[in-house]
Amino acid sequence: MAKPTLAADQIQTELQQQVNNIQEIREDNATVIVPLPYWHEIDELGCNWNISSIRGGNGYMGAIGRIVSIYRMQVDLAHD
Repeated sequence: MAKPTLAADQIQTELQQQVNNIQEIREDNATVIVPLPYWHEIDELGCNWNISSIRGGNGYMGAIGRIVSIYRMQVDLAHD
């Protein structure tokens, strides 16, 4: 089954919402900024994008990493 293909800003918005809902981030009233995803050739997991340089994510990277890993498996990034 083909994954839906989304624009970079759509992926960023969804990831930002999910990150903002992490309980520890809410409790700490932390500001974590998710960057735009970048495209790459399909990897061994079948994913064609990733993100880097999450600002303010120190201490939350385990939870953020799980969110990103799951979402990478669910959608593809549109590429020109």
